[in-house]
Amino acid sequence: MVQYADLAPSGLCRVLTEHDPPARAAEERAQRARGIQRIVQATDARAWDRYQAHVLASVDAAVTFTERDRASHARSATRTTLRVIPLVLPLPRRSTYPLGSEPRSVTFVGNFLHSANRFAAEWLWCDIWPRIRAQVKQRPSAPRGS
Repeated sequence: MVQYADLAPSGLCRVLTEHDPPARAAEERAQRARGIQRIVQATDARAWDRYQAHVLASVDAAVTFTERDRASHARSATRTTLRVIPLVLPLPRRSTYPLGSEPRSVTFVGNFLHSANRFAAEWLWCDIWPRIRAQVKQRPSAPRGS
């Protein structure tokens, strides 16, 4: 939505909330690619880097949710304040039993106004979930007290 920042009345502070920095994702795709695709992906990553620098120059501050995303912005944010606001869901200190505990459940966290989350939820429900159910039916239940 940063393309609309110039429509805001002058004097307002402009803050970009970056959920998933595209420059970082493009760089990761370039690192995984091989052959001619590596050149194509590296060119794409450089374009995203230039765009990210342009975007960050047009805002007063940027907020990310991970230190890794903040570090991605730091390469191109010359005068923009960068802050990390960590996600509030704590991760367990140790892994839970991989088959889950009774009753078995799955939680999908995401704002469905974001199209990528809608697509991911549909993919989970239509493609991944049926395969998980088929495998879980073939395995023993989780031991009590796990």
